[in-house]
Amino acid sequence: MNKYDNFYKEFQKDNFQRNNQICDDLISKVQQKYNLPAFDPRINGVNKLFMLLTSEYSECLIHYLQNYDYNYSAELQYLIANFCYSNPNSNFLRLPSVRGLCQEHDGYIVESKLGRFSFNLSSNMFQNIERFNRYGQCHYVCHNFILVRKDVKAVTSLIPLPFNGYQYHSYIEYDESRILDLSHNCFMDKEEYLKVFQPQVLNVVTANDIDEQQRYINEKESLSEDKELLLRLAVDKQL
Repeated sequence: MNKYDNFYKEFQKDNFQRNNQICDDLISKVQQKYNLPAFDPRINGVNKLFMLLTSEYSECLIHYLQNYDYNYSAELQYLIANFCYSNPNSNFLRLPSVRGLCQEHDGYIVESKLGRFSFNLSSNMFQNIERFNRYGQCHYVCHNFILVRKDVKAVTSLIPLPFNGYQYHSYIEYDESRILDLSHNCFMDKEEYLKVFQPQVLNVVTANDIDEQQRYINEKESLSEDKELLLRLAVDKQL
């Protein structure tokens, strides 16, 4: 295991384990005080947090959130992904950052503590895009998309987790003013996307230079080749 593999392993461990542990500790306090039902142990802490925040127990949890450095971006990412994968419901109004939510034509408008923004379902905007809409596989689908649409850019970044942490995320810069997030199945104004997702850009690649970037990363010490190319290129920029 080289320094890139070690860095990636520690980065993932530090960010995800810390966030899941904070979520589990927070939820445990609420469960003990309000006698809430137990969760399926297979569900991680972050998902349990958002499940509670969109339930009738939301107010109980929000009281405790005030004691933590909580990032609203993560819950808005959760909202967008759920709405864009056919799970729109009024419970998302319980999220502490959401002040209003309405449907307009094929999309949605959200009033939040990070400002007003709107989003459309990419599956409603583009024909034959469903094969690229795979939640949790952002690097893979963006890599494949730029090979089909050679006029766009694949951007790999760090986006916030709920509590002082980040995860890797790739999305498509469709043009100078719009973002296509394939794994979230959303199409947004670029300025609004940057406000909501708060990406810290690590690497940008196009169809024209992906072969060159792949040769570069394969000829040097790097994150192991069993990881997706876009992720390997991004981690290389961190060291």
